[in-house]
Amino acid sequence: MIASYAETPVEAQPPFTRARAHAAATETALASSEMMRVSHAEVEAFVEESGREWARLMLEEHLQLRAAVEQRVQVVDADGAERDTVRDSERHLETVVGTVCVPRMAYQSPGREDLHPMDALLNLPPELFSHGVRRMVAKEIARASFDEVCELMRDYSGARIAKRQVEELITRAARDFDAFYELRKGEPDATGDLLVISTDGKGVVVRHEDLREATRLAAQKCNHKLETRLSPGEKPNRKRMAQVATVYTIAPWVRTAADVVHRLRTEESEAARPVPQNKRVWASVEKHPRRLIREAFEEAERRDPERVRRWVVLVDGEPKQLLRVPEILTS
Repeated sequence: MIASYAETPVEAQPPFTRARAHAAATETALASSEMMRVSHAEVEAFVEESGREWARLMLEEHLQLRAAVEQRVQVVDADGAERDTVRDSERHLETVVGTVCVPRMAYQSPGREDLHPMDALLNLPPELFSHGVRRMVAKEIARASFDEVCELMRDYSGARIAKRQVEELITRAARDFDAFYELRKGEPDATGDLLVISTDGKGVVVRHEDLREATRLAAQKCNHKLETRLSPGEKPNRKRMAQVATVYTIAPWVRTAADVVHRLRTEESEAARPVPQNKRVWASVEKHPRRLIREAFEEAERRDPERVRRWVVLVDGEPKQLLRVPEILTS
């Protein structure tokens, strides 16, 4: 089910007219006597806002151009029912440059949901937010809270997104983690470089009802001295331990004293330092730590099934990790 295009657009006005008009208005404003008297910060803010609006107009008019040349095609759904009624329709898409309107044809049949071939051709997501917004949210949530991500999106993009919507996008982005890496499995690595496996634990603050049973019971028995913070010596009892693991390939490298002492490093030594390749990272608060560590070793086995490469296993002194690694290696 793919939409076809006409040879030439059938628009009343040339494409990107609004974007050109906006660019001309921006030039006029920047050359005005009023703008000559303001600080560079005000000019910078004006240019940023105006430039984002120009980008939004360019994107929207491109989508309008594609809709203008869309041709009617025969559409049959998965059940074999033909959609013989066609009407013009539109939807909105929240992008990193702002909200744009996406016009397209809707193919209808009584009692059935509309189908839009243009949506498939554009690979539009089913929800309001574009893939660019979803990618930006997924990257920022790794280093910020939900509220901070909302603020970052508001300050550095044209997208408007609420906290609940950020939570939903993150849940959707993470749910196919295992399936994604299953599809990426390929042939064993054809290299003799070091194969590194590393694992560690990390405490993650969670809601009270999501704590493990023992931690939740301990939290219920706690009688904190202060309401707003913990006193010295008090156990927080509000975290679950997430197991983290990684597997990657890296070339051997002999370090000097200058490489070990950060202040003695030079730009040349930093440039020569090898970087990890084919890196994969796991993290889970749901899976048992032994299961997640085993998955890391299974990935290493896939990369080096004959065990002809040198394996390096990095763990800290946590007793349970030190016991689990030899158990998995010998099992």
